[in-house]
Amino acid sequence: SQFLEWLGRPDREAIIVGTTNVPDHLDEAFTRTGRFDYKIPFLYPGPAARLEVMRVHLGLGEGSRHPPTPLALPEEELMAYLREKVVPRTENFSGAELEEVVTRAKRTAFDRGADAVGPEDFEEAIKTFRIDVRARRRTIEEYLDAARRLTDDLSFLEAIQAEMGVS
Repeated sequence: SQFLEWLGRPDREAIIVGTTNVPDHLDEAFTRTGRFDYKIPFLYPGPAARLEVMRVHLGLGEGSRHPPTPLALPEEELMAYLREKVVPRTENFSGAELEEVVTRAKRTAFDRGADAVGPEDFEEAIKTFRIDVRARRRTIEEYLDAARRLTDDLSFLEAIQAEMGVS
């Protein structure tokens, strides 16, 4: 096809980004070297990213489009609490699931008549949130298997595996 030919041209002056949730369904013509130069698996956020996602949804992150959430503690203290107590309990949560944890914490504070969100609200939110850990681990392994087959950059793959704690 013309698009595939254009992708392979050395004089192409464009950056193309393609995404898929099902890398195994990609046609081999798209995955060969010279078409898409980097095949990068995006897995679930690591600890620092999870904290930042929650910060953004509290309206505290740089460039957050959410209004700042009133906090029961100074920002630094609440962030330290989240880092130490909540982030470890959200391993393999997606960005949307982390947003929902923040939303539930806000709702919990509202339901109890509080003017601000505090640690107890996050405790309640995280207690009521469940993901299927076994299914999530299977998904991660499937994505890593696909990355092993598709990637041209082994150092990048090794870094991702190290961050995820798998080999």
